[in-house]
Amino acid sequence: MNIDTLITQLKVAYAYLLILSTLFLVISPQGARNLYTKDMIEEFFLKEPMKPLDKRRIIVFHCEFSSKRGPTMLDHLRNKDRAIHAIAYPALFYPELYILDGGYKAFYEHDKVSEMGISQKGISQA
Repeated sequence: MNIDTLITQLKVAYAYLLILSTLFLVISPQGARNLYTKDMIEEFFLKEPMKPLDKRRIIVFHCEFSSKRGPTMLDHLRNKDRAIHAIAYPALFYPELYILDGGYKAFYEHDKVSEMGISQKGISQA
């Protein structure tokens, strides 16, 4: 997901947006759920899967640059979700999983982010 798309999602009310940080706990931004191991991902998402909503549920993974941990955790969740739904393909608990292009660093350096008043101390979640 590119930064402009994420900013748009932050502004709309028709989507439930969960920003998922895979940064190690000591450097995680406020406002993002912090899950940085495969066990944490499974516990949070698959032990008791989230109930369907009347609106879209968008889950955005990120790490500092979205080059390693974020994509790895997204792939892990997607693969587990597909395995659970192997018989019911293409059904999934979490069909909308995205990586934040450029990661946390690029997000906070984007001009529109500062225009929205979002600081590095917190991310608004719709």
